[in-house]
Amino acid sequence: MSKKSKGITLMVLIITIVIMLILAAVTVGAINSGLFDYAGDAKKTAEQTSEMDGIAKAYLIAKDLNKTVTEEEFQKQLNKIFPDLGITLSNNGDGFDILINNNGYTVDKNGKTTGHGKIKEIQNVGDITKGGTCTGTQNNPYRIECIEDLVKLSEIGNNNGTNTSPTKFFLLAKDLDFNSIFSYGNYKAKYSYDSEKKAYVPDENSETTIKDLCTTGEGFIPISLSYGSDGSPAFHGTFYGAEQRTIKNIYINRSGVAALFGACSNNATIKNIILEGNITSTGDIAVGFVGVGWGCTIENCINKSKVTSKTSYASGIKGGGRKRYCN
Repeated sequence: MSKKSKGITLMVLIITIVIMLILAAVTVGAINSGLFDYAGDAKKTAEQTSEMDGIAKAYLIAKDLNKTVTEEEFQKQLNKIFPDLGITLSNNGDGFDILINNNGYTVDKNGKTTGHGKIKEIQNVGDITKGGTCTGTQNNPYRIECIEDLVKLSEIGNNNGTNTSPTKFFLLAKDLDFNSIFSYGNYKAKYSYDSEKKAYVPDENSETTIKDLCTTGEGFIPISLSYGSDGSPAFHGTFYGAEQRTIKNIYINRSGVAALFGACSNNATIKNIILEGNITSTGDIAVGFVGVGWGCTIENCINKSKVTSKTSYASGIKGGGRKRYCN
């Protein structure tokens, strides 16, 4: 073999070895990455399994002490089992919501525990523009991501109809449950009723939480209470779920019109929403979705709420189509 041929062969061999080393390094890196990911997932699973076991144990002890598991006793037993952790416990009406290490769990009345994984912090709570990133257009709708956002929409609707004009879109980004701490940005946040705005507003000096206001007393304040002669400030935008969304455990108990939306005017659209809870009026009509509607569209909506009027009439979807005030 000539010296030239030997040189070429050696060069090919060197190149082949380099390529093999590179491939080996890539393979080992991928394996290690996969192993690390698997180890991380396994650690999370073990942590949540341990927490669920502890929750089940605390529930059984609380039940043995009392036939009915009380929030106070359940909290006491959880604190004993997890002495070094701050446990958040809340009665959701159908059981309990629990937060441990930012892991969310729900325990039903039979003691069955369901894990929700890590609870992500909601950004820009009570700001449906989400820090100005949402403009309310069809392609970039305002976002309703927690109960505080829905309360903010109620405030907007009851004070300035132009902000809910036909060109504005409001996306219910996820299911909401008024009784669940996981549906609030901060269920302990202090709010009070502002009589001028006819809305709940943040108030550090208040002794009442937003969850208490929405689930006791008069409960949630309907969106857009008034219907003037020009259809303002009645809601006339689009409120929707990109896919069907549920608003659960809504509670309204007031003397005026009781409904998710007090009044909707021309061009208003409500779609892809399931409503569950209790809606009561002691002095006017009670309706699931729209108390007073004039030319509005309600599409692919289901009302599962108990609707009661003690002086007028009750309806599942929409009330009268007349121009009036409905405070």
